[in-house]
Amino acid sequence: MDFIKTIKIISIVLVLFLFAGCAQTIAEVKKDENIDKKVVVDGVVLESIKLGSISGYLLQDVNNDTIYVSSTDVPADSKEVRASGVLKKKPIVGYYIEVIKDWFFYI
Repeated sequence: MDFIKTIKIISIVLVLFLFAGCAQTIAEVKKDENIDKKVVVDGVVLESIKLGSISGYLLQDVNNDTIYVSSTDVPADSKEVRASGVLKKKPIVGYYIEVIKDWFFYI
């Protein structure tokens, strides 16, 4: 029975890992080839903004690279989060992540 329990636990861990997705660095994300593709980035919220319908936050990864994240839900400054969304690029703003249904996770 211990063998079967071990197999079940390993299976559950593998499934959770696959659903969690692997985070990328911001440098890896900020490429034209990633525009309109799903990206996942871990980092710390440096500053957040919420002005009417405009809201989001500036995220910094472990390499000190930054990217803006457009999101209706805004985490508190200094929180560690995982932002998952679609990479976009605008002429004045540059690269940013558009969060899909506010998929950010505290880590």
